[in-house]
Amino acid sequence: MLFADLVGSTSMSESHDPEVVSRLVGRVFERLGEEIRRYEGTIEKFAGDAMLAVFGVPTIHEDDPERAVRAALEMQAALGSLAEAGGTGDLRPRLRIGIDTGEVLVDLDRASGARDLFVTGDAVNTAARLQSVAEPGTVIVGAATYAATRDVVEYEELPPVELKGKADLVVAWRAVTVKARRGGVRSPLGIEAPLIGRDEELALLKETVRRAVADGRPQLVTVAGAAGVGKSRLTWELEKYLDGLPETFHWRKGRCLSYAQTSYSALADAIKADVRAADDDAPSAVIAKLDARLVELDHDAGSEVRTALLATLGLEGEALARDRLVDGWSQYLGLLAAAAPLVLVLEDIHWADEGLLDFIEYLARWGEGPIAILCLARHELFDRRPTWTGGISNASTIVLEPLTVAETGSLVDGLLAGGLPSAIRERVVGLAEGNPLFAEELIRMFVDRGVLRLADGAWELARPVEEVEVPSSVQAVLAARLDGLPGDEKRLAQNAAVIGRIFWDILLAHLSRLGPGPTGDLLRRLRVKELVVPRQPSSLAGAAEFGFRHVLVRDVAYDSLPKRDRATLHAEVAGWAEAALADRIDEFSELVAGHLAAALVYEEELAGSPDDAVLRGLRDLTYRAAARAARRAASISALPAAQRWQRLAIDQARRLGVPARERAQLAADYHTYLWHEADPAERIGIFAEAIELFDHIPDASEDDRQVRARLQAALGEARYEANQVETAQATLRTAIAALEPGPPSRGRADLLRVLGWTLWRTGSPLDAAPILERAVADARASGSDDALRWALHDLGLARTMIGRADDGIELLEESFEMARLADDRALLARCYINLPLTRSDRGDPWTVVVPIYEEGLA
Repeated sequence: MLFADLVGSTSMSESHDPEVVSRLVGRVFERLGEEIRRYEGTIEKFAGDAMLAVFGVPTIHEDDPERAVRAALEMQAALGSLAEAGGTGDLRPRLRIGIDTGEVLVDLDRASGARDLFVTGDAVNTAARLQSVAEPGTVIVGAATYAATRDVVEYEELPPVELKGKADLVVAWRAVTVKARRGGVRSPLGIEAPLIGRDEELALLKETVRRAVADGRPQLVTVAGAAGVGKSRLTWELEKYLDGLPETFHWRKGRCLSYAQTSYSALADAIKADVRAADDDAPSAVIAKLDARLVELDHDAGSEVRTALLATLGLEGEALARDRLVDGWSQYLGLLAAAAPLVLVLEDIHWADEGLLDFIEYLARWGEGPIAILCLARHELFDRRPTWTGGISNASTIVLEPLTVAETGSLVDGLLAGGLPSAIRERVVGLAEGNPLFAEELIRMFVDRGVLRLADGAWELARPVEEVEVPSSVQAVLAARLDGLPGDEKRLAQNAAVIGRIFWDILLAHLSRLGPGPTGDLLRRLRVKELVVPRQPSSLAGAAEFGFRHVLVRDVAYDSLPKRDRATLHAEVAGWAEAALADRIDEFSELVAGHLAAALVYEEELAGSPDDAVLRGLRDLTYRAAARAARRAASISALPAAQRWQRLAIDQARRLGVPARERAQLAADYHTYLWHEADPAERIGIFAEAIELFDHIPDASEDDRQVRARLQAALGEARYEANQVETAQATLRTAIAALEPGPPSRGRADLLRVLGWTLWRTGSPLDAAPILERAVADARASGSDDALRWALHDLGLARTMIGRADDGIELLEESFEMARLADDRALLARCYINLPLTRSDRGDPWTVVVPIYEEGLA
């Protein structure tokens, strides 16, 4: 339960206009509500200047107390930011927040409908009472919340407080800051434990590979489970099994990144590993290696496959439509499989971009050759894609459940030679709750803290286990292990965490201000403690590559860093990559932009003023890097990523006060990335602002006027999709009138087409047809093929709707052929639906109609 109260609103109403204060309170609570919803909390009620939020209703999460505290701290920060930005005028409201955790009575009908008063219980009352004793600007929590979150939140213990309705004094803590996210690390203690409780799952993986080989077609299996439950270990067992067979297999791996959101990064990893290309190879060297590999595979080095692979690696200047990329990737993987059965392992696909998830499903359905696709994911994947692999007959899912008590005991027995004292064994088995990673890390912690020691080949108790506070989660164990490291080792691990799950010694030496020798010594010490592992071969020539043993180690190390250090180190990683990888910076543009964006987030939190010179310099770097990353993502048809980066570029350009023409062009570029449509309201804001910018360009050229017209067309389209039909059509008519009686132009063609489109979509095809005829005429006269093919499509549909089916279908077929030639995927998708539909309505035989549908599905 989170109870928040806006302090001083009553006195503000006495000294200010009540209407002004009312609007302020509404604006403040709207902003605070965003933070609650971000952490998946539910606002239970508003009461004047107070609010109650619930975490864990209607959906329970294991970390609901942590989510509540995080939300509360973010709410305090958000209110401060709102005031600094002038969002509260001359008023300075402050917030008190109280949080308690406990059992409550929930009315689920009200929770999903009218929400006021759907939850009751002592925790609600306690949260309200804690709020009442909190100092303005602070967050106070009760004992249950503190116990559940103390490993990830830094607290200051308060003197016991007297709460109304409580007979005894109540202990309370003030939340200071989040110090570590929940996370973990695998530590085999130098001994490989036997695989326990996963025989059936391993057999299914083996059968997946066998079927792919026997059937000569792809098989897809997704292994899902919580962090530390054994997904990577199961994959390793399969790799060892295949390595022991007399047959040859291609084993290719790629990992999706959580921190840089790089488009198709997992595929790029697999390609670079296959052609043996290092990240710092010169472009010419990578191209030579790729060409040599294609020759090895008996494939034409000048093919579409080569073009697609070069584009994926950022070495092809031509922007490729997504279907060309998909064809190239599919053919390439088929070539590998033809040489030897291929096992493609894609890790952490819950972090994959949508384009990669689409391709995995496409490859399973339509790929050729013996390809076993093994995807590892946490359960969040199914929250993002509830229909993941649905309807694919050659796809299956393995869900790894926690081990049983007996299985956990067997695992613990196999971890250390000589066995464990019974007191330790029982403690570990009970606490681990079936998570192999937790069991391993508990034992490692007991070794680190001197509770266990090896004597005469057997492990014995060196001190009573009761003397050691045992963390209640694998994440807390890892945080304790990292806190126990010598200072120089911990700092090195933290610096490595900023780089990512994978890192290199030369970059780490640069960040740590150490020479190669000291850096190597510290890495060896971390290796001995099994926090990091070497990786061969290195993806960076002349550098040793390492990785955290588990991604959760990276998370815990990262979250233990102060925000000031995170900001500095992210910016330094970006700067190093710009210099060291300059020859192939397009390939790594999203990585650079991701680090700069992360640095900017922390710098904005820490900067004393929005005009701070460091902040402004970082904002400028982020703006340019984000725009470059958007162009790179668009060039490989990763359009959702392109939209995301372009939005960041637009936002930073606005804050920097970039010249109007440059900012307007950013919006025009954003419009070209809209195959995966963005939210209409967001598009309206971006396009309307850009049009206004054009109005303030004193020396506007004809090109500027044409770009403005195209943005007005895009604005009309967005307003229509937001159900602002009359406003949309009025916007379009006004823009068209402003270009008349001028010569035919691409801009006017776009405006006419969108206006006609809105008319036939709203049931006025007779009004739409003449307008669309003008759009076709303008597009032809101005020589704009892309405007023409869309105008032909919409005019064709309008004519079929007014009884001129033959004319309409003829226009649709012309549009279809132009879309094929231009590889216009967005228009092709519409043609593959509308052309066979109109031909069927006309009475054409199914022998003509069905092949068009089949071609569209292929």
